[in-house]
Amino acid sequence: MDLSRSLNAVADVLAAQRENLNRADTVNGNHGDHMLEAFQAAALAARENANRGLTGALEAVSQRLAGLENNGSAQVYSRGLASFVEQFRKHEITEADLARAVQPVIENRDLSAITSSGNVFQALVGAMAAWQRAENGEPPDDREAGMGYWMEIGMAYMQAQRRGGSTAQILADAAVTASPLSRVPHRELSGKLTLQTFLEAVLD
Repeated sequence: MDLSRSLNAVADVLAAQRENLNRADTVNGNHGDHMLEAFQAAALAARENANRGLTGALEAVSQRLAGLENNGSAQVYSRGLASFVEQFRKHEITEADLARAVQPVIENRDLSAITSSGNVFQALVGAMAAWQRAENGEPPDDREAGMGYWMEIGMAYMQAQRRGGSTAQILADAAVTASPLSRVPHRELSGKLTLQTFLEAVLD
């Protein structure tokens, strides 16, 4: 799993969709510009910090995005990544752990591969719940994700399955639907595109 290469793949797709995402942003008309700026910066930060392992590289990416002070989407992603860093460290998740959990799901369309991965799935759900709390302005909470959020994730996945698509599309759809990105229509749109591309790049 090459984090920098995967983020570069996302940046390439965002460059191609830049104008479409700008048009989808009915507030400021610059969402495509901001997403491209954010993921170009993210890919560079990941490459510069590749020797720090998964959590170190993600932490560097989060900090780089936080520095894009006039880019609201970068700030949202920065807080999200900080939540993932915290949970990956808590559960001692490595790049290899994440790749082993995700690749069989994409290749075999079998969600049980990730749900049976124990700590990886727990870390992912915990990070999503923590990200929700961060966007709500709530203080950090050391407790695991509550049953209500697990149910929200499950419902989002079932709805995504009904909408159909590739495994990467379904996972991206479910994850973004259950994330803070779904609160703003153009962020939900770009989030699904971004996560689908990232998941597909993991296997490339």
